[in-house]
Amino acid sequence: MECQFIEQISLLIDGELNEADARQIRAHLATCAVCQQAQADFLSLRQAVQAAPHAPDAIAQQRTLTRILTNERTPLWRRKIAMPAPAFALLMLAFVALSFWMVASRINPAPQTGVQISPPSRREVTQNAASAFDLSKFDRGERAVIYTSPRPTQ
Repeated sequence: MECQFIEQISLLIDGELNEADARQIRAHLATCAVCQQAQADFLSLRQAVQAAPHAPDAIAQQRTLTRILTNERTPLWRRKIAMPAPAFALLMLAFVALSFWMVASRINPAPQTGVQISPPSRREVTQNAASAFDLSKFDRGERAVIYTSPRPTQ
């Protein structure tokens, strides 16, 4: 049979109840055999825990004490960095985007603005169109040279 005051018995033994609740639990404890057995079990468990050897590990204690007392700073490459996962993902995404941008800019370099080429006059355009076959549409942006060849006359 279980009693609803068993948890309060543990709190009473640990001294965590206020005075009014402690008096009420002590009154109940005087009449309830289940709670008296629970109190005896709690007290024997407390004595067993207190009687258990708890010698600290001497090597770990010395290592910790040495680390606390030394003033050496950890080198940068041995430090641990804590970062939230979303911030890390955003940082990696920015790195990948920057890498793609750099590769793309090397493949298709921006045109040089120092050299200015004037557009041909209308007369030159019509004269060249009539006399030559223009291959510039086959140039895929890889070079700035326009290839032309004369048309065969028929």
